[in-house]
Amino acid sequence: MNKLYLNDLTELWKHLFEKYGIIKDSFKNKEEFAKLYKIYIDEKKFTSAYYFFGTNIYRSLSTYQVLEEGYELLKSKNIVFNRFGANSSNEMLLILLITSIEVYFRNSFELLAFISTKDSIKMKCFPKFTKILKISQDQQISKFLKREINLYEMIMFKVNNLLFQQKKVCSIAFKLCNIDISHIDDNLWEKLFGKPNGYIKLRNYLIHQGFWASGKYQNILTKEKINTIFFNIVDLVNKIDLTIVKKYPNNKFPALYMTTMREL
Repeated sequence: MNKLYLNDLTELWKHLFEKYGIIKDSFKNKEEFAKLYKIYIDEKKFTSAYYFFGTNIYRSLSTYQVLEEGYELLKSKNIVFNRFGANSSNEMLLILLITSIEVYFRNSFELLAFISTKDSIKMKCFPKFTKILKISQDQQISKFLKREINLYEMIMFKVNNLLFQQKKVCSIAFKLCNIDISHIDDNLWEKLFGKPNGYIKLRNYLIHQGFWASGKYQNILTKEKINTIFFNIVDLVNKIDLTIVKKYPNNKFPALYMTTMREL
């Protein structure tokens, strides 16, 4: 079980950097900026998609901190909304974490698609992939199969058809690019996508059922629980990105990596 870092965000950021290479607000701190440059530009330990995942983690934790501090301030003034107020920061953090991993999936797949051709993809996955893209006969598919364009050029106008909150879509898309994403960590994958209390399912309940979902899950989505969810999501993305880095190293596939600070 992870230490309850959400009680100490300073310690949390230190841990995120040391274990995961995720850096806080690097543009306001020269030391942090230097760390970022070393990891992402010099050493290229992670893809550019992972960097942007880190920025979304920063956004998520900043929002969480504002809500936590706001609630404590209101409580100190004897202003309490209702029994759901104390849980609002946990709910919002879950929602933003799922958004962060969904954006990572999309960004990472688009990078992989950019370096993928007919000769490099797993062709047995291609029919399933075009099905979830909702295309069968298409001029771009024909160009791709004739090796005239890469995979990203084939899908660029259809990419919004890929819903990365869906387990099957995510698995097929990455498997097409030779990343068996669903088996990098079976346990964490099921926690993310599983039913009935998988993290994505829980997020969808909160978004689409509002008040009723808050009441139903207020005893489930505790600070300890959201702390565990936070680290499970960060851990899963870290493992996925390291798998991609190993499969597609910078010296052969530079398009996956950041080369200048203009990309930040």
